[in-house]
Amino acid sequence: TASTSPVHHPMGLAVDAVDKILYIADSGNGRVLRLDLAADSITTIIGGANRSSTRDGEVGGALTGKLFQPAGLLLDSARRYLYLVDATEDRVRRVDLSEPAEDRVIVTICGFGRKQAPFQHVLRSPQAIALDEATGTLFVSDRDNGRVRFVDINGRTCPLEVVSRLQCAYESVHETECVSTLGCCWDPNCLDGYNPDGRGPTAEPEDVLTKADQRDSVPPISFIRRGSGFCCYPNLREMQTLDLLEGPQGLVWDPRDGSVYAAQKNAHRVVKMLVSDSQCAADRQYC
Repeated sequence: TASTSPVHHPMGLAVDAVDKILYIADSGNGRVLRLDLAADSITTIIGGANRSSTRDGEVGGALTGKLFQPAGLLLDSARRYLYLVDATEDRVRRVDLSEPAEDRVIVTICGFGRKQAPFQHVLRSPQAIALDEATGTLFVSDRDNGRVRFVDINGRTCPLEVVSRLQCAYESVHETECVSTLGCCWDPNCLDGYNPDGRGPTAEPEDVLTKADQRDSVPPISFIRRGSGFCCYPNLREMQTLDLLEGPQGLVWDPRDGSVYAAQKNAHRVVKMLVSDSQCAADRQYC
């Protein structure tokens, strides 16, 4: 039963009042739980597996993958998408609850490894999220960067102008798997320069054999590496800063006047920010 199910350091909560479901970020166990309030039953719907991570777009990845420290949770009004903050992975991710449990995938909405991407894509210990569904704007308390950030969840992904600055991505993944299977971004220009035999990267198959110094190599060596290397990376949406704020944690969106309330644990206060008055959003150089 729910009362006897162990949880460790629970953090974020989200409720489906129609179906009487409570979602719990079981932070210490690296998972999200689904508590059926009517049936008094509890199940794991995201994470909990003993793996190193969960790649975007893996079919069934919601159940077979791993979360590190799920914190904030948010359920949209249609009760379709469950958003979650992974405070250790520095990401905000989303699962489509309308899909069968065994087919659900995890998709990164924003945030990326802090050593792997430029600042506009990086979160550091994010804690909470709030959503303006009218505009599709997701707000994130970026605690250790001292900012409240926001991102258009319906906005453009795969900004190839920054891929050259990324030091990560999935290694040895081919274009078809990257785009069709993982639902990720493919950079067609990630392989540049020349191969050891003087040719540039071409569309020839990866197993094409070549000659070095006009002699057959033994064993045969392929100098063509098209489709492998670091060409596939998760979808990225560029974030903007709403305001500079020391250690923001809890967030809530107020649609009445377009404002965001943020809790500052260390400052012992709650502040209100009007989106329309954001100097950071108006002048990005300021922040």
